[in-house]
Amino acid sequence: MTVAKRITPRERKPVRGCCHCPLNMGNTCWAFLRPRERWSDTACPAVDSPEILTRFADWRKLPVVKSRKELRRERYSPCRRKLPPAHLEKR
Repeated sequence: MTVAKRITPRERKPVRGCCHCPLNMGNTCWAFLRPRERWSDTACPAVDSPEILTRFADWRKLPVVKSRKELRRERYSPCRRKLPPAHLEKR
């Protein structure tokens, strides 16, 4: 039985060559778990692949589903709460 190696955050982080790639999501790469391994020879294979880029574009068009925690934060966060117009008037 083989034990899967744990992926560290550093391995998930895109490398310097990923800065202009549309699949770069800041802390992770959309296409690959370990982007460092993809840059071993010349360039990332996802940059020139129209199939991966179209799948990424389709994924971005999907509706965003928020968790209950995110919805609760939006609703009850004091910094985002809008005051009713009556509180804006001076007494």
